[in-house]
Amino acid sequence: LLTSGVAGAFSAAGSASSFSFCGKAAPVLPADTPEKIADPEALTAAIPRLKETRDWKDFASSKEIALFDGPEKVWETPEVSDYDLSGFNSALLGSKVPAPGVHPRVFFNYEDLPMLRKHIESTPMGQKMLIQNRFLLDRTIYKPGTAENRMFELLKAGKTENLKFPDDELDKKTFMFKGFKPTLRTTIHNGYFPYLLQAAQFQALLDGDEKRSAELAAAAVNYWKLRKPLIDKFIAENEKNHTIPAYFWRGKHQIVAADNLGMNYDLGARFMSEDDRKFMRSLISDVTRGGRAYGMNGPARWAETNWVSWDMSFLVTLMSIEGEDGFDPDARDAAERTLKGFLDWGFSPAGTIFETNGKNGAGLQYALEAMIIFARRGKNYFGHPHFKKNMVMQAQSLTPAGDWALNNGTWGCAKTNFAAPMINFYPGDKVAGLVLANQYAGMKNFDPVKFKDELNRMKPNQVARLGFFTAAALGMTPYYCAVPDFSLDRKNTDMPLDYTDNRHGLLYARSSNSPDAVFMMVEARPDFSTVGHQHFDAGHFYLAGNGKIWAVENGPKMNNASAHNTVLIDNLGYADISAAPKVRVLKLESTPDAAQLMSDVSNAYNFGWTNPAHYSWTLPEAKDWKLSVETDPEVVDVYRGTQHYRMRIWGDNEYIQPWGPMMRIAGKNPVVKAERNSILVRGKHPYMLQSEFIVKDGKDEHDYTWLLQLPKDVRLIKQKLPLPCVASAVLAAVPSGDDWRMGNEPAIPRGTPALFIASLDDDYTGVRGIGNQLRESPLPIRIVQQLRSGMHAGTTEATSRLEINRRAVNGNFKILMMPFKMGDEIPGISYDRKNNRAEIKWKNQTDVIEFSNTGSAVKIVRDGREIVRF
Repeated sequence: LLTSGVAGAFSAAGSASSFSFCGKAAPVLPADTPEKIADPEALTAAIPRLKETRDWKDFASSKEIALFDGPEKVWETPEVSDYDLSGFNSALLGSKVPAPGVHPRVFFNYEDLPMLRKHIESTPMGQKMLIQNRFLLDRTIYKPGTAENRMFELLKAGKTENLKFPDDELDKKTFMFKGFKPTLRTTIHNGYFPYLLQAAQFQALLDGDEKRSAELAAAAVNYWKLRKPLIDKFIAENEKNHTIPAYFWRGKHQIVAADNLGMNYDLGARFMSEDDRKFMRSLISDVTRGGRAYGMNGPARWAETNWVSWDMSFLVTLMSIEGEDGFDPDARDAAERTLKGFLDWGFSPAGTIFETNGKNGAGLQYALEAMIIFARRGKNYFGHPHFKKNMVMQAQSLTPAGDWALNNGTWGCAKTNFAAPMINFYPGDKVAGLVLANQYAGMKNFDPVKFKDELNRMKPNQVARLGFFTAAALGMTPYYCAVPDFSLDRKNTDMPLDYTDNRHGLLYARSSNSPDAVFMMVEARPDFSTVGHQHFDAGHFYLAGNGKIWAVENGPKMNNASAHNTVLIDNLGYADISAAPKVRVLKLESTPDAAQLMSDVSNAYNFGWTNPAHYSWTLPEAKDWKLSVETDPEVVDVYRGTQHYRMRIWGDNEYIQPWGPMMRIAGKNPVVKAERNSILVRGKHPYMLQSEFIVKDGKDEHDYTWLLQLPKDVRLIKQKLPLPCVASAVLAAVPSGDDWRMGNEPAIPRGTPALFIASLDDDYTGVRGIGNQLRESPLPIRIVQQLRSGMHAGTTEATSRLEINRRAVNGNFKILMMPFKMGDEIPGISYDRKNNRAEIKWKNQTDVIEFSNTGSAVKIVRDGREIVRF
């Protein structure tokens, strides 16, 4: 009987016997594989947790159930012939991979070290990394009296009889011995002490210090000998309890310290005895042979989230024993298939990454490592067309001032850290060069002596998390060290003003290439089929201009719709249940005069998404959800014929969750229709126009609140406006004593960046005033402040948002936002309610905007010429 599935539930390969379960004879089944389950129904029946879980078919008709029967869809993806490796710098991959058993080998060879050292030391970033690494090593593993040094000294000498892991190590995964506390801040994604050893091993190799390399190798072997019983116990208990299958890397990867185990061997094998090498090979084989990581046990089409790339630490560990006893070539091939799946689906054909830079930071690092591994072995995925175009998306995501990189979702708006590897592998890529220059702007005047002095005045745990070692410890430093060309600007890249991605529903648009340009980003997401770290933010937009960002989101981990630039109805936003559903893009267009993205976001109000194979299915509140099957044909294609795969969406496994297609959860705020249209209008006076058309029920009046999330320093200011019958206001950055009290609004000097905002069809004629309020206000445009949870546990932060309120049957808004500088001309605005038309007039520009009576579409005519069409 196989142990890869449920013990006793499946027959062995080639067996003619049947098994009995719950008094019933089951049919003869083929053996399980690490990718697939022979009979998912038998698995569900064998595990109480699965048996007790609701069956998705209870919420589906026979016709809906039949949609998912049949063969798995064969997807068209780029072929090798589509790859473009012109200009690729293969020299950076080092020399030919040596024969099995010769180490180091995973990322570089021993003879490559002089080249790597020269490359690192020739760049400011490399110099900084080396200085910081040596600083942290000298104050931990090499500093007498520290916990790390005491452990190191005992381990290298083999005096391990008193070294014990804490009793709760299986749960806490501290990677330290009982009675020893880490000096540095740690991260759960790597094993603290073996990671530290790894960093020291790479540094010793670079320094040519063979004595220290031998000591570190001995310490690593003895450390893993002590940890092996713990690993064995963890795997056995989880298999027995049906929590983590023995084959599955995710979950197990934390107890074996991700790729630290493999790299401790690869970087140290040269200095180990044959017995020690044999032990390390055996342990690595035990945790990788027959194994699969997240995504490697599922259909390639699902390989789009950051966890797929993050789990490439499995491949790094596996390849440390490449060609040696215990190496599993099938596992390597599965990793390669999944890497290609990630490049095919984790990036759109236009180059947009499926999740945020913030969530993909570490995951992309492991994807890059996998790409280097295969490129060194003759299969170069750096020419994948989706991946190569990502630098264009990254460059276009930068605001004109370069201070923001706009991307939506958890930890959104982080800048990419992959410009340096791309410019190293493609030295002539000016787009990657532009991103690199922006990313390394602070390195322009790097002073090594000054940096050393700064470090010496700091405590080690003030410098960085141990995660800083990531690049250097893995032998990845050369790929992260490049020399930015700070003279580059957009005009040297031949990039258009706008970036459009129909698959992703994404638009970046700017009025010009100037640092003072007006810039808009808007995203709709019609590409959802699985789930990731996305938020309830369909149609959310950002706005910047004159070097200042004006429209933001409420926080990088705030998931709900009210934390984004959306419309609330009766104080409720989108469904905000489980995961956000896909919405439809109605129009995505870029012309010399304007760029716009119009979307139907009614799905976002009407329902959320869940899946029996997703953890949300077992949440306590799930019992009250009203469920139905998602029958969108594109989504059905993603799930049809995948019932036998072991993979479960977003991290759980087949012992925890059953299979199921995507399901809808009925929301509490349904609408008949909801359209959003975001338009950047270019010209002598560029501006953004936001058109909203919402039909809640078409019967009763409702309270509609249009939201604009603001930077903390932005407030409404006193400003005389030539608009007696249009609700309008001016915002600017205002100094304040604290987050909650603004004090008296000061006079704003001429030339200060500001934002003019007008609700074009709001004929408010009441008493004017400044709407910086902490309480209810009758003003149609006001700013309210809120308290949210901070980025660190137990902390809170104040945030601000602008609201435009109205009560009506339908929630239609026509909002003009114009970044300008104090002293510049503010346009005259008139609105013709009968014809649903506004006129925006400057001395040298007149735009007539006609709004649709049935949706969010607009037509704009300038000086008799139609520049935006319905």
